[in-house]
Amino acid sequence: MNQKTSAMKRILLSLLFIALTTSGLLRAQAIPNASFENWTQDTITGFGGPVIYQHPVDWSPLSSLFNALFGGTINIFQTSVHYGSGNHGLMIEVGTDSIGADIFSMFPVSSLPQKLSGYYKYEGGANTAANVLVGFTDYDPVNDTSILIAQGTGSLVVTGSFTQFEIPIVGTGMGTPDSAIIMVEFMSGKPGSKLYLDALSFDGTSGLSKPGNLIGMELYPIPMQDELLVRWNASADRTYDIRLMSLTGQVMWEGRSSEGALSIPVNELPRGAYMLRLSDGQNVSTRKVIK
Repeated sequence: MNQKTSAMKRILLSLLFIALTTSGLLRAQAIPNASFENWTQDTITGFGGPVIYQHPVDWSPLSSLFNALFGGTINIFQTSVHYGSGNHGLMIEVGTDSIGADIFSMFPVSSLPQKLSGYYKYEGGANTAANVLVGFTDYDPVNDTSILIAQGTGSLVVTGSFTQFEIPIVGTGMGTPDSAIIMVEFMSGKPGSKLYLDALSFDGTSGLSKPGNLIGMELYPIPMQDELLVRWNASADRTYDIRLMSLTGQVMWEGRSSEGALSIPVNELPRGAYMLRLSDGQNVSTRKVIK
């Protein structure tokens, strides 16, 4: 990841997580795979050919994927170093070809929590920094955009043992969200520096449960080219809504289908990262896609 890509990503995140002022009465909700116990494997094709990498289910790297397109490494790892129950945690490690890496998740919600909390620790040299960003949006069909409902940001101070962090979430009073995004970014000037992350939760509740999920969604090709083919296990009595969104929540394409497959034209989209959301009205699946 070069300095230009990093700067562009930070600008994008700044636009997403703008400063808000008021708070409200909120209730707890679950974060998918919040202790990073479940992992899966994906493939991205860069200029040097296919790159196979692992990542937590419902979570994806962002800057590392751009790095991999140009032959770099994806610095996200499953680790036995963890906090509390379970057997695994997440480790972000700075490589020799990057100054940092990150992980994010986008998932459906129906209410606002008061805070995001979790446990972390550092390993490695000085000059390290980690930031946590959380935001909530609601889709506005009239204006075909997503409205930022609430946000929270915080920095993780350097510590060599697992320490709890808490990020207050501040709302705008503009309604109820339908989507949330969490991002953790780790940066260091020393290759081999590590950040361990585990046991995320909203309002201090266990985050191990998962919202309803549509099973069997497949995307091809990744990265996207002129078209993105989407397949899923469709039920005969249901119609499915599909949205391709930018990371700021802007809907780039949307449609409906009951067939279990469709093709999305993406030839005019600029290169970058997007989120695909598939819903049958009760369950939702989201997947990251890159062009």
